[in-house]
Amino acid sequence: LNTGEEEQFLHCARNGDLTGIQKLLMSKIREETLININCKDSQRCHSKCRDQKHVGR
Repeated sequence: LNTGEEEQFLHCARNGDLTGIQKLLMSKIREETLININCKDSQRCHSKCRDQKHVGR
């Protein structure tokens, strides 16, 4: 389960928003927020896995 900050981090990463990523990482460094930088968007992973299964058919 991703936090709001992790969802924002993923959104910034998907859209190439370097400034947004930097702000979130700086808040993590200052220990103002907890962000798992290895988080994954579970819904995108599930749909991607589903798409890959259809490609192999």
